[in-house]
Amino acid sequence: MIYHPIMSVEAASITADTQAVTCPGCNAQLMIRRSAAPPIDACGFESYRLACGECGASLACIIDPADDTPFISELSR
Repeated sequence: MIYHPIMSVEAASITADTQAVTCPGCNAQLMIRRSAAPPIDACGFESYRLACGECGASLACIIDPADDTPFISELSR
């Protein structure tokens, strides 16, 4: 599943399923909307892939189920 940023932080209205993340490549602020039926990996984390709208980097995001904290990393090229 590819997860795309929905809009800029400034333009987004924050809802329960929307979170701000930072691109590790260019530090752009992205807003993502979590899925109602999220993909869960073998470790129990929500696991997403997305692309940075600023630098085009391919990113992976996991959501910690304990506190809903998103962790972002850039995928190797």
